[in-house]
Amino acid sequence: MGKMKEEFMRNRQEDPSEYLKDQAFRQYEGISSSNFLCPNCMKQNLLYTGDKELTCPGCGQDFIQVRKALRFK
Repeated sequence: MGKMKEEFMRNRQEDPSEYLKDQAFRQYEGISSSNFLCPNCMKQNLLYTGDKELTCPGCGQDFIQVRKALRFK
């Protein structure tokens, strides 16, 4: 696992509600939202982190957009 994902999971396990409220949205500040619902957790819309890269603020899974489809990264 990458360092960012390890930190995300460690912080989420300590206090999930507090982490999601404060840190996750601060981390994704200025990043645009998409119309894609996360195929992994089915709870939140994905956020663009790059040109064709997306991530879920809820479960931390990363995706790549290929045309109109999503693929796990």
